[in-house]
Amino acid sequence: MTAENFKSGRAFMTPSFRITLAGQEPPREVLADVLEVSFTDDLGAVDSFEFVLNDWDPIALKPKYSSPWNEDGTPVKLSSGGPDAPNYEPGAKVSLYLGYNEDGELPLIMEGEVVSISPSFPSSITKMASFPLSWRGRWSR
Repeated sequence: MTAENFKSGRAFMTPSFRITLAGQEPPREVLADVLEVSFTDDLGAVDSFEFVLNDWDPIALKPKYSSPWNEDGTPVKLSSGGPDAPNYEPGAKVSLYLGYNEDGELPLIMEGEVVSISPSFPSSITKMASFPLSWRGRWSR
């Protein structure tokens, strides 16, 4: 089978996501650090999603997102002269958009707030997982 035969008559779609924080798009550096995005939609439970970030800055040799504040209380910069590190601490308002690039604008899947973050320390990189719940979940408690 040739590559041309394999591709003919098939539509290949490119999955894509967007995560906003307080209605604002995060800097490109943050999107490049997203390792995983998962969404849970369950009639018997609260909707939620999880995103995992590469939390280690190999140049500064410190976490980027799990500690978004300097010792003096000012926001950490993602790079020298760059944007502030986003604050994904509990209570942060986040939105998840999922879909396919070929379909145009990604649809809003869920809005909610971060209820917990969970750092992990595998041998290769430092990760930070964030667990937002939907607004519906907050109201149902």
